[in-house]
Amino acid sequence: MPRTISTKCLQCSALSAEEARVLHGPDGDGTNCWHARRCRDRRSYYRHRHKQQDLHRRQRAKELDVQLPNRAAAYLYLYGMQQSRLAPGQAVSKRRSPHSLRAELWIDGERLFATQPQHCDGMTSRQLDRYVKDVLEAFSDACGEKLTGFARTFERQEQECPIHPCPLRL
Repeated sequence: MPRTISTKCLQCSALSAEEARVLHGPDGDGTNCWHARRCRDRRSYYRHRHKQQDLHRRQRAKELDVQLPNRAAAYLYLYGMQQSRLAPGQAVSKRRSPHSLRAELWIDGERLFATQPQHCDGMTSRQLDRYVKDVLEAFSDACGEKLTGFARTFERQEQECPIHPCPLRL
């Protein structure tokens, strides 16, 4: 079993050799524990032990080269998610409609396909849902595997709308 770490020697290793000799020598704190050969080795060990431990850990662990299967992920970007405007007397809907949207297909960390950004003003929720399903079907055909949904949906501010000209900027 390895020896326990001496906290005194560990703190001493942070000092310069001259400071350590003065502090722990015959005129120091009264411990008179400074021994030139032994302290030099211990101080070096304590200063570099974390590097040695990391090296030993890396040498013990063997790396395996495992190929990951192709990973396809579809991402949906929604710009300007605002609460739907309701006519007086209309039931309150919790459905939010975006100002514009776009989608991307990434395979193995590389963007391979992207849709053109589309303004959604005037589209009903059914039209939006149908458009999103069509995009997913097109991405599924392009990558050769069935995508059941978007891996992640990003919401952006209306001011970040990528379509030019945009009615928000007129």
